[in-house]
Amino acid sequence: MHFDESCREGAVYCNGGVHWIRDRMQVGLCWSRTRIGDSWSKDTWIRNDCDVLHYFDVGEEQFRLAPATPPPVPLVAKDLSYDINYGWPRFDRICFGDCGGRLYLIESFQYCKTRFEVMEMERDYSGWLVKYRVDLNPLVAAYPGEDWDACVVLGLSQEDKTDNGVEDTSTDLLLHLPGKIISYNLRNETFKTSAELGNEELFQAFGDNHGIEEAVTFPYMETLACL
Repeated sequence: MHFDESCREGAVYCNGGVHWIRDRMQVGLCWSRTRIGDSWSKDTWIRNDCDVLHYFDVGEEQFRLAPATPPPVPLVAKDLSYDINYGWPRFDRICFGDCGGRLYLIESFQYCKTRFEVMEMERDYSGWLVKYRVDLNPLVAAYPGEDWDACVVLGLSQEDKTDNGVEDTSTDLLLHLPGKIISYNLRNETFKTSAELGNEELFQAFGDNHGIEEAVTFPYMETLACL
């Protein structure tokens, strides 16, 4: 198992297990061409085989490797052609966490940071399901002048609401831009500024190109414990 320092920092507790995803540097796509008879099929990107998810079962006190199939190739990557100058599509950031008792994975690319997919792990660890396809271009238009190259996906937030006696669950994507946190509802595609940040040092920490991939965020939880 690939169990390096960055994996340990990004551990996620979910459903009785502590989970680690493979390091960003181990993620890869390769250019594939399949021969069918006397002709070649359409060129496409496929996943490199790798150790994608392992976890520690707290109840059984055992390390396990999830039998999941590799995550599907993101749709945005399929739209990116191989370029002799840039090579293959390069992953920019990975966001791995837990929301509503389900593991999720978000991967973005260097040359297309505003389009990505939210993938969710099946409960039996059989594979990743594409839950949402996200296009942030409406936000880019709504927030002109912002540095979207510095945008960081913080994670998902889930809230149970009751409207006219009907219970509903709302899932929001939390984004960090210089000076603000934006909440983007994945179901109805609405968005709002959730918080204005006055701490410039916080922005510099998120905007540091040397180590942003290892940045880890944690949800706020009310507790009676003394922290």
